[in-house]
Amino acid sequence: MAFAALPLKSMMEVHNLHTPNSFSNQAYLNYGTTHYPHGRALIPFRYSLVGNCKTTSDPRWSEIYGTGATASLLMCKGQQTGVFHDTINEGSQKEFKLERSKIDVEKKFIGQTHSRKYTYPSKFSLDGPFVENDEKTNNEILESFCIRGKLLDAVKVVDVMTRRNQIPDFPCCIKLIRGLVNADRTDKAAKVLQLMVMTGGVPDIITYNMLIGGLCRKRHLKSALDVLEGMSLSGCPPDIITFNTIIRAMFDHGKYDAAIQFWKDQLRKGCPPYVITYTILIELVCKHIGAKHALEIMEDLAVEGCYPDLITYNSMINLTCKQGNYEEAALVVSDLLSRGMEPNAVTYNTLLHSLCIYGCWDEVDEILLFMIETSNPPTVIAYNILINGLCKHGLLDRAIDFLDQMFYVTVPLT
Repeated sequence: MAFAALPLKSMMEVHNLHTPNSFSNQAYLNYGTTHYPHGRALIPFRYSLVGNCKTTSDPRWSEIYGTGATASLLMCKGQQTGVFHDTINEGSQKEFKLERSKIDVEKKFIGQTHSRKYTYPSKFSLDGPFVENDEKTNNEILESFCIRGKLLDAVKVVDVMTRRNQIPDFPCCIKLIRGLVNADRTDKAAKVLQLMVMTGGVPDIITYNMLIGGLCRKRHLKSALDVLEGMSLSGCPPDIITFNTIIRAMFDHGKYDAAIQFWKDQLRKGCPPYVITYTILIELVCKHIGAKHALEIMEDLAVEGCYPDLITYNSMINLTCKQGNYEEAALVVSDLLSRGMEPNAVTYNTLLHSLCIYGCWDEVDEILLFMIETSNPPTVIAYNILINGLCKHGLLDRAIDFLDQMFYVTVPLT
């Protein structure tokens, strides 16, 4: 149990409440600190301010929680007009212990902060904030802002550091860029990346791809291309994901010719002819313009040293079959055969599945005959596709015939 009490109408002096201002007729209140071991005291004061101001009086309450922590306290010369004390019960003790643990953690953080003499100006000058700090201190502030999620404040720190020829912590910059992209602040992320590169930092490919993806989602294709151009110069060349992201974004925005020309330019600059990127480009051309135009683009890209594979053709066949455009699917198969390639099980199964959906049984018979002639008998998957399609169209007798073939003929599993 603890309490604080003073006799009525006694005078007590506590310094540092007000400081007279020679330029004003007002007294300015100041804050001081005190330390109480335990207990809680509530003392009403009627005080008179002394200074170059008129004498005024006003009742005030000053409350101190006796948790053993440093607390803010208003102090002045005043006349006590009453006494009040509050004891601590068992419930309050538990509450105070919990509060004390929180304050101890906060005191530790504040003590470390003040010991490092950080400068947190309330207003930013023309030279920017934190101009009085050295590089190490500013990097510690930058890390603190990143940990606490204060992204925009962290951007200001990076900006000031680069203008003062200080090198920001590169891992913090990378985290900051990714955080800004996730927060949909790609403009700020691009700025931080530029400042990082200017000071000698090299962002990794993941950070670059995140930024380019964010710019493409916001339809900032020009900015995305600018970032792409700077990748190789910074020592981090683009990869498949980088090219795929930009090509898809161009098609999403209706810039088909620009996407095709973009890939041609990259090939001429010495970019490896990635088959995955090539396949995505051809598939998008086939989807948005047509299979015939896609085959023409394939011929143009062959001049640049980029050639299709069976996956490219299967992708086109799958797309045209889903659209129900079997004439274009036939063109793709014909071009596949003209290049000396042979359809595989995926090619046949894709065709059979689409034809069974639309009930094109004559075409199904032609494909089955071609498969047998080329020593590519139907697999278990192919038979399942046929039986399922026939049953859905009510052709049960023929479905049973295919089922019998599966039992009496050696059928490959795949």
